[in-house]
Amino acid sequence: MAQRWGFTDAAHFSRIFRAWYGISPSQWRDTRGGTEPSDGQDTHGPVS
Repeated sequence: MAQRWGFTDAAHFSRIFRAWYGISPSQWRDTRGGTEPSDGQDTHGPVS
């Protein structure tokens, strides 16, 4: 599945995730519980 989105492997995904969000995927899961915002809006990442 990750390859469909351009990630070559789990390590590649983790590096990109950390660069974008500033924390590792496991830290995100631990702090957010892996839940999405209730309104469905993306509240992370740089604003253009």
